[in-house]
Amino acid sequence: MTETRVAYRYAKALIDSAADTTALETLRADLDKLAAELKQSHELRVFFHSPVIGRAKKTSLIHLLFDGKLSPAMMQFLVFLCVKRREGIFMNIADEFLQLYDEKLGNVRPSISSAVELSDGQKQKLTAQLSAQLKKKVFPVYSVNPALRGGLVVQIDDTIIDGSVAHQLEMLRSQLNARRN
Repeated sequence: MTETRVAYRYAKALIDSAADTTALETLRADLDKLAAELKQSHELRVFFHSPVIGRAKKTSLIHLLFDGKLSPAMMQFLVFLCVKRREGIFMNIADEFLQLYDEKLGNVRPSISSAVELSDGQKQKLTAQLSAQLKKKVFPVYSVNPALRGGLVVQIDDTIIDGSVAHQLEMLRSQLNARRN
């Protein structure tokens, strides 16, 4: 079974374990904290991925490092991952959890690229328009791509809305070439 499928199953079990929205929010906050720690600390990543360190030692070190910092539910989940030897795919589980979390709460996280940095007003207007169209809470991730020359490219999951000048020029070029032939 692929890591993604395994990670999905663990993330689904974790999200299903949350009794209410408050518990779900707590798990989300804990996952964010732990993911940030893993991204910052090379030693912690090595520790999580090491097959040499035994289960008992890993669980005791996890308790030593995270007791009081993470919720009991997250601590129990981390210990469970160690027992099943799945702590090495924690970041994949966190990614899958975030997708399931967004799905459950009706959130969408579009990727928006523009040729120049958008002003705060433009960002707010764009977020409001997307939210109204999708009928979901929108949490966009903005980036700047000068190759677009102007306009925007919005990607929501597998859907791409390309309103860039570069795309419009390419379409015009294709139409002109088709007329010549």
